[in-house]
Amino acid sequence: LEEYATDNQLDYIDDPSNFDTDFDRNFLRHDVIPMLEQRWQGVKKNLNRVARLQAEAQTRLEEITKQDLLKVISDEENAENLSVAKLLKLSKLQQKAVIRLWLKQLNFRMPSEVKLKHILNDVLLAKADANPRVHWEDVEIRRFQGKLYAVKILKDFDANRIIPWDARHSLYIESTGHTLEPKRLGKWMKRLQQSDKVTVRFRQGGEQIRLQGHQQTAALKKLMQAANIPPWERNTLPLIYLDNKLVIAYPYWSSEQ
Repeated sequence: LEEYATDNQLDYIDDPSNFDTDFDRNFLRHDVIPMLEQRWQGVKKNLNRVARLQAEAQTRLEEITKQDLLKVISDEENAENLSVAKLLKLSKLQQKAVIRLWLKQLNFRMPSEVKLKHILNDVLLAKADANPRVHWEDVEIRRFQGKLYAVKILKDFDANRIIPWDARHSLYIESTGHTLEPKRLGKWMKRLQQSDKVTVRFRQGGEQIRLQGHQQTAALKKLMQAANIPPWERNTLPLIYLDNKLVIAYPYWSSEQ
C-alpha cells in the first residue's frame, strides 16, 4: 500500500498504532516475519502460496458440502430444517460440514467443536420421542418429527402482550421475528383494514376457532398438533383478533366470517 501511494503520489496518514506490537498483526509484521525471513528468504512467497491453496481447497470443500446439504434438506421448499435420517447416512465429517454450512446460510453463529459434537451425539442420535436441544449464544438446535431445526432464542418475548395493528400495513414483530402481511389475510383483509379494533395476541391456552365449512369450533392446540407445528413455534404464532374475537391464526387458519 505504501509503495502504491508513493508511486501514484497519493497523500496518506501512517497510523501510529501500526507500530504497536501489542496487536497480533503488528507483532507478526514487525517481529515474527523478519525473523523468519532471516532464516528462509522466500517465506512470504511460500506463505502466500499456502494461503492461496488453502482458499482454493476451502472453496472446493464448500462446493461439495453444498451438494451434501441439498441431499439432506427435508423439504425442497423449506431449507430451514434438515432430515435427521438423511443426515445419519453421511459420515461424521460430512455431518459436521453440512451443519456448519446450513447454519452459515441461515446467518447463525457457528458452534464450538464441543457444541457440534453434542449436536451429532445428543440430538441426531436421540430417541424418536425425545426432545433434545443444544444451544449457544442466541442459537438453539432442536429436533422434532425427524427434522433438525435451528432456532433463534427469543429473549424479549412477552406472551401477554397485545399489539394494536393497522392491517393496511405490514407489521414486524421483533420479539418473534414474524412479519404480518395484509395480502396474506385472505377473505378477512377488507374487514380488518376497515376496522380500528384489530389486535395481535399470542396463545394463552384454550383458544378456539371455527374454520370455514365447519359447524363447530376447533381447539387451536389440536390444529397445531395435527399440522406438526413445532412446539416452540406454537406459543409465538400471531393470533389476529377483531373486536376481541379470534379470526386468524396467522398464517395457517382463518375463521368463518
